Amino acid sequence: MVPPRRGNYLKLPRNKPALENNFAGTVPLGATSDAAILARMRMMRAVDKSMGAIVETLEKQGMLDDTMVVLSSDHGYFYGEHCLGLERRLAYEEAIRIPMLVRYPKRFAARSRPGQLVLNVVVSATALELAGVALPKPIDGRPLWSKQHRDAVMVEYFSDTVFPRIRNTGYRAVRTERWKYVQYSELRGADEVYDLKADPLELNHLIGDRRAPVEELSRN
Repeated sequence: MVPPRRGNYLKLPRNKPALENNFAGTVPLGATSDAAILARMRMMRAVDKSMGAIVETLEKQGMLDDTMVVLSSDHGYFYGEHCLGLERRLAYEEAIRIPMLVRYPKRFAARSRPGQLVLNVVVSATALELAGVALPKPIDGRPLWSKQHRDAVMVEYFSDTVFPRIRNTGYRAVRTERWKYVQYSELRGADEVYDLKADPLELNHLIGDRRAPVEELSRN
């Protein structure tokens, strides 16, 4: 079985200094092995079965529709996108976008797919409000049903000491619904900006392109 591939699978990075670092011990650009990917897919199948057992038990107890079920995850992995494998801490979409599935028919219609930006900090705020507990102030998250939606999120990571390729590649990244700006803390001339609407696979960054709203993203 061959795992599914994204359109940026094994696409060598062009004009991306952050991916061109070759510190001592750096693993060559490439991809995670198919065997490792398939093993993780089997692991996720086991998680899926476990979640199914929880939902089935709640249903048998007559508690399912009174229980909000939330499924989310840690960061994502690279499976050859941008020729990356182990370096799962960079700001590309494959790593920072994670699933968030919610079942709670009293608030959300089945199969609905809200389009707003959501962070995992909403889980605590949602749980507290659902339990009737006043939200502490300040609190970063808002309940999932809040009408105040985020127009931007920040992703931050500090220099890595585990994976040689991303040593000295700490960054702050701002992502809006359309744009992403990655500002590297220690690498000069390596910043990246993407128009995610036109380039969802992040193949061509637009630093220096007057169409990219770098100053506005920096203020965020």
